[in-house]
Amino acid sequence: MNMQVARYLNAAIILVVDIDRGGAFAHVGRHYNFLNLKKGH
Repeated sequence: MNMQVARYLNAAIILVVDIDRGGAFAHVGRHYNFLNLKKGH
């Protein structure tokens, strides 16, 4: 995943997780929080 290119192009970002593996929802939550912190929100 190249976030800098996606942001530069103002492109949609899609995060895909395998819910059969444990901790998938926690992983998504942490990733989402990290992105918001990085944006300054």
